[in-house]
Amino acid sequence: MPVSFGKLGWVNHIYTIQSHEKCTCGGMNFTDSDTKVLDQVLPARFGGSPTDFQILEEENEDGVPVLKLLVRPSFEFLNEDEVIETFIRGISRGADANRVIGTAWRSAGLLRVERREPLSTRSGNILHMHVKSGGEFGP
Repeated sequence: MPVSFGKLGWVNHIYTIQSHEKCTCGGMNFTDSDTKVLDQVLPARFGGSPTDFQILEEENEDGVPVLKLLVRPSFEFLNEDEVIETFIRGISRGADANRVIGTAWRSAGLLRVERREPLSTRSGNILHMHVKSGGEFGP
């Protein structure tokens, strides 16, 4: 039978732990090291620079992670389905795990394009990924 950690003397509880170097959506981890698609693939295909694209992970009202690809509004004529497919093909290259992530996200339709300015940190940096949870933004 499981024993509560509190009964074992572990009285401190840690919660709302976040990582700004990876996001988990659909049970799959996407790490900051997988972001060359934002640095190279999307700008090469659609123009602009790496700071024009950003992954945003946030929770919907039910606490379920939602994954958005933020694209600056200045890209007026982009086909959003083509942007999603280019992104998924880009992350699917390489390791088997990346191909699984791409297939799963494509099948589940987890990625959405949202045309808005990428979010910046308090210091003004635009990170590859931005995690929003409980109304708070990352670093």
